[in-house]
Amino acid sequence: MLKLLIVDDEPLVIELIIRCIDWEENGYEIVGKAFTAEEAEALTDELQPDVIFTDVRMPEHTGLELARAVLSKYTDIKIIMISGYDEFSYVNEGLKIGIFDYILKPIAEETLLEVACRVRDVILKEREHNDEFERLKLEFEQNFEVIREKHIERLVTSQNVELVAENLAFFDIKLNEGCYQAAILEYSEDEEVKEKKDLLQSIQVRDIVNAFFSGYPAILLFEKHFQRIGIINNQPEVDFAVLCSGLQAELCKSAGICARIGIGERYKDLRQLSISYREACDVLTYGFSAEMERSIQYREIFSRLGENPVMQDGIFRKFEYYMKQAMLEEAKETVCSTFTMLRECVITKEQAVRIAMRYVMEIFSAAEELRVSYTEDEKDETEIIYGLLCLSNLKDMQGYICDLLLSFMDAFKKQNGTKNVSVVQAAEAYLKEHYQDPELSLAQIARELYVNPNYLSRIFKEKNGKSFREYLLDIRMEKALVLLRQTTLKSYEVAEKIGIKDPGYFSFCFKKKFGKSVQSMLRSEL
Repeated sequence: MLKLLIVDDEPLVIELIIRCIDWEENGYEIVGKAFTAEEAEALTDELQPDVIFTDVRMPEHTGLELARAVLSKYTDIKIIMISGYDEFSYVNEGLKIGIFDYILKPIAEETLLEVACRVRDVILKEREHNDEFERLKLEFEQNFEVIREKHIERLVTSQNVELVAENLAFFDIKLNEGCYQAAILEYSEDEEVKEKKDLLQSIQVRDIVNAFFSGYPAILLFEKHFQRIGIINNQPEVDFAVLCSGLQAELCKSAGICARIGIGERYKDLRQLSISYREACDVLTYGFSAEMERSIQYREIFSRLGENPVMQDGIFRKFEYYMKQAMLEEAKETVCSTFTMLRECVITKEQAVRIAMRYVMEIFSAAEELRVSYTEDEKDETEIIYGLLCLSNLKDMQGYICDLLLSFMDAFKKQNGTKNVSVVQAAEAYLKEHYQDPELSLAQIARELYVNPNYLSRIFKEKNGKSFREYLLDIRMEKALVLLRQTTLKSYEVAEKIGIKDPGYFSFCFKKKFGKSVQSMLRSEL
């Protein structure tokens, strides 16, 4: 409903206007009546009406003066003047200062209704327009960074980069001359990070990258797609390769994330920035064998492009022989030497997958020939192959094949009555000796025993019926019980002795293990 204020020094005229039409039916609420311009101005401040009907001639101050005072403060209020034929000079002046319209006396019902409907429609249309403007404004503000990055991305994709550079001025970006270089950061998560939500990890990575480059205003970022961030170096005085290596180190330190950064060559012409970007893409494509821990520049792989690894069939026949003879170390060495060779080549992921797949197929073939069932959780061959395809670097591929190989060897030895090398026993002994270390982890023990953490986790649970963490917690709780019975140590001191930093967590685990709190246990021992 629109709020209406009626102003006239004659009460009968006001009543006539009120009764002349059904205001509510036409979208109005009469919020006030005033008999002088001064009273009307005060009510306007108080009631904030949308529309004012006012007489031209009133004592002391005219309707024209009222209109001038109101419109100087409230430009969106619509004012309609009511005048006689001899007062048109006032109306003319009112139109000049911005009144909406006028009505001549005597007031006709049809005229009043027509003006009321017209001003209503104008106000509603203006409000709709303003609402749309505010919506678009809010949407722009909320998506400012996304829009800004889309414009930055066009520096490496547009045919008219000069125009793109001009448009960037809207975002307070002015490019420096003579330094145009692109890089691409591509990241993948380690074993622990994979358990977290991908979106949260993406936000975390972006926050780290933003913070790292916050002191470099001429280094521009854009998110090409999930897990890949484009970087444009427009800052002539920096060593961009060193900076990228520092970013990789920061991602690893802060989030445990391994990232690959491909860096294109540096050019002096803005139009060559797209070339630098394509070079960065080539680094990630053909530099698949490069170590994840360092950034790679295009010039490092350019001279070796076309050097593809040549794998002799004899290598795979030798691998097959080692497997059938349960020669684990020799089979592992064959795999490791192959991947060492691959790291020295310039290859794509597809090439690496084909070679890794050959080893997997050899394992499948040997398992079928020897009737060995070895996959965990009853995985079929399709699932195993899919797992290989999901891997993002040579190190993980090598580990994946070695895990598969270990599973095969374990099953082979069991079926042939051969004693399994007791990696689990060694792990158990290590746990019992180092349980006091609060930083003790499965990964640490796996490093000590030179085995893959996933493999150790699997065989440990198979033998003990409990996970590594459950086993370690049982050891610590048993040790805690002994300390509580044989010493006068406080609860938090006992927790510290057994490698648990948080006394509250210790109390929780103790009660869960023994069904009694520490204090209850001590009282029952008295």
